[in-house]
Amino acid sequence: MQIQKKLLLILTILLLSIFIGYAKTYTPGEVYKSILNKKVINIGISYHYPPLNFKKGNKGVEVELSKKLGTFLGVKTKIIPLNLSNYISALTTGKVDILIAGLSKDLKRGKNIWFSIPYIEVTPAVLVNKRKLPQTRFGNTFEKRPYKTLWDLKKLNRFTFAVKRNSSYQSLLAERMPNMKRILINTNNQGIQYLKRGTVHGFVHDSGILLFKDITDI
Repeated sequence: MQIQKKLLLILTILLLSIFIGYAKTYTPGEVYKSILNKKVINIGISYHYPPLNFKKGNKGVEVELSKKLGTFLGVKTKIIPLNLSNYISALTTGKVDILIAGLSKDLKRGKNIWFSIPYIEVTPAVLVNKRKLPQTRFGNTFEKRPYKTLWDLKKLNRFTFAVKRNSSYQSLLAERMPNMKRILINTNNQGIQYLKRGTVHGFVHDSGILLFKDITDI
């Protein structure tokens, strides 16, 4: 049975924005001047974040956005794929000039980096193993699905989430659902594999990536 038949995607009505970021170690003017002087802009993106970019920056919206920015500034563009855990350090150490990737704004991150206006807003979602959701039946008609958002899953006992380490969703679940068990993962593929094997009952991520048609390949 394919994964799409076993799993259920539950969306949440809460928007998280994704921004372009650069380090507070330098002023915006200093960053701009440095880019023009060296005639190249080093842009950090995620390794694999469909549908925004694919396979270490070979193609995707964020890749095209990075190239257009370099063209607009009249400099060469160097794209540097990064893991989520390295986003902030890459900016603060100068490995990249700016970051165009799935990074939401929060107070902790705001102490270290500047954020642009958002270029996309995403909705938190959870991909759930259907077998872990109780079904109530009255005669030949099933009860209307009681699980419409991520927060509805608080009703369930012994439910375990997979969530990416150092992501906004790790903080969000800790704040909103402190008693729910969470397993921290490092990659999207790890979250999907844990879900397939039954190690976790739900994988929390952006709705865009979970809705992506080739989710079994991420």
